[in-house]
Amino acid sequence: MRATQPYACRRCGARAYRPVIARDGSGALRATSGYRCTGCSLVFADPRAWRDGEALAAPPVVGAATRPGLPEFE
Repeated sequence: MRATQPYACRRCGARAYRPVIARDGSGALRATSGYRCTGCSLVFADPRAWRDGEALAAPPVVGAATRPGLPEFE
């Protein structure tokens, strides 16, 4: 579904996103280089891709390989 708002998620139409926070290898919470849509939880690296529907590249998650339960991005 294409959002009708000029600044909204290309999938669900939500108008906000948040930074992705994950635990690193030592267990500390750290910001990653990614963002997550507040409506559909789409994870993306570039806010323009969220808004314009460009190809989405999943950002790396800090410590994903060492912490079970976190998504792994390549």
